[in-house]
Parts: sequence; structure tokens; C-alpha cells
Amino acid sequence: SGIPDDEPAGILLSGGIDSTALLALAKQIRGDAPIIAIHASPEGNPDREYARRMAEKYGAEFLDIKLGADDAAKSLAWIVSSMEAPGGNASAVANCRAFAMARERGVGRIISGLGSDEIFCGQGKHLLAPWWPWLARLPRPIRGLASMLAPTEKKEALRRALEEDNAAEMHRSLYAFFSNEESAAIKSGLAQMAKVNPYSWREPLGTGFPPVYSSELLQVDLNTWLRSSLTPMAGTLSAANGIELLLPFCSPEAVNLSASLPLSWKVRGREGKRLLRRTLSGIIPQEIFERPQQGFTVPMSQWLRGDLAPLARELLS
Repeated sequence: SGIPDDEPAGILLSGGIDSTALLALAKQIRGDAPIIAIHASPEGNPDREYARRMAEKYGAEFLDIKLGADDAAKSLAWIVSSMEAPGGNASAVANCRAFAMARERGVGRIISGLGSDEIFCGQGKHLLAPWWPWLARLPRPIRGLASMLAPTEKKEALRRALEEDNAAEMHRSLYAFFSNEESAAIKSGLAQMAKVNPYSWREPLGTGFPPVYSSELLQVDLNTWLRSSLTPMAGTLSAANGIELLLPFCSPEAVNLSASLPLSWKVRGREGKRLLRRTLSGIIPQEIFERPQQGFTVPMSQWLRGDLAPLARELLS
């Protein structure tokens, strides 16, 4: 893990596949060296019990942080001042509190599974990726009819996606409110994340390998979500607390490995992260693969309509 044995290793533990795998591997590498598993979620989150059980299984100290609307209110100024921008997402509150508590416990380095869903196709939107090339061939009016089959809360997002004429652009539209041209105008030429190199992991295996489409989707995930939101937010908040954040799934080796794989190795049918799941089988308990998880997030919309409503009105007035 690169963390000295006399220094506690912190791990952000949601109780899901990625963080549990990192905890299991850290235990193998560190042996009896101290590990502090940090979990931050609202009261009643089912992830908490799984995270607690995994911490006990692998002999890690469990640092449990129960989040409420007051944590969001207290963290708001710290988040904005640390990021130097009025931005972020729902996971910023959980990360802010986790990093602050870790600092109080003397943890200087924290390992996180952030990026695994984007790199290895673990989100719900990735389940649509195999369908985009087929849908892109259909006339737009027929595509519009396809969007009517989606659940009510997803109809608008799917309609926007199906207005695009390129499969990778359909995937990108699920992340963004703006088209590529509009985003470029807003960013005024801001540099994109470095292009992935799918050939750096191994030699290409025959004609057309690695698939261009799989690499294009990965590039979309890097540019529109990891680069613009997740990694800047987590990295900035950890640095503001004097903590070094380690992201194994975002390493060049992991990114280029993913870019070298056919899409079918990452997602098929209703299963995402196929290769990762098979690789980790036997390393972590089977029950972790079979359960949905909420991750390091908070019900911000609910809080803004409830306990945080007065604060929101005050800030916006």
C-alpha cells in the first residue's frame, strides 16, 4: 500500500465491492499493521452494517460517522472555501466529515475506491452502453419512440441521449446538460484529461483490438465525471485536511487496462464491472457482490426540502 507499518492506513469503506476489496488486499499486505476503516452515511443507511461486518472480518478498526442535515450545514463553508468554488456533489459532505475525523485520529493517508465505477463500467448508465451503437443507426423519430419506454423519471435523460447521432455522445449526454460544443465554449479551451493509451498495457490481440468504442466511452467517463467532479472534489477536500488520498483504481495501469478491454468484458446484460467481479471472486465474500449499495452520499434533495430549507432560502435570497 506504500504506507509505513507504524502508520495507520485509512480506507473509505462503503461496504461495497471496491472498498471491501481494497480492505481485504490491504490486510494481506499489511498483516497486523493498523487499518482504520472509515464509514460515513446517514442514519438508516443499509451500507453501514455491511461496512461494519467487513471491518470486523478483516480486523480493521471501524470509524463510524453518522451524518445528518446539520453535518451538511456545518460542512458547507468548509467545502466551498476548500474547493474555491460553489460546487461539488452529494458525496462532498460525507468525504468532508470522513477526512476531518481521519485527521483527528492521526491518519495521514487514505485509500479510496473512487473511480472504479467509471473505469470499469459499474454505474447504471453503463448498462446502456452496448445499446447505443444500435440505437444510433435508427432514424431520430424511431429513437424518440424508444425513449417513451423508459421509466418516467428517466424519460428526459434518455430523450436527450437519443437526440445525439454518435454512440459515445449518447453516453456523454447522460452526464451533462450541455453538448460538446456548448461545453467547449463554456470551458474556453480548458485542457482535457490526458488521452488514455489502450496499447500500453499489452500488445493488441488481432484486428480491431482494443475496440475503439470501449476506449471512447472510457474517455467520456474520464473527461465528464472523474476529471471535472469526483477526483478534484475528493482530492481537494483531503488535501485541505492534510491527508494524502490514494486512488488505486485511477492509476495509469488501471485506466489503460480498461481501455484495452472489449466492452463485453466490462458490461453485459444487467451486470457491470464483469472483469472486476470475476477477478475479486474468492477474495471478498459473495454477499458483497449480490447487494446494491448507496455509497458515500447523502439525501441532499430531501434535506434541502426539510431541515436545510431555511438555510437554502437564506443563502439564495
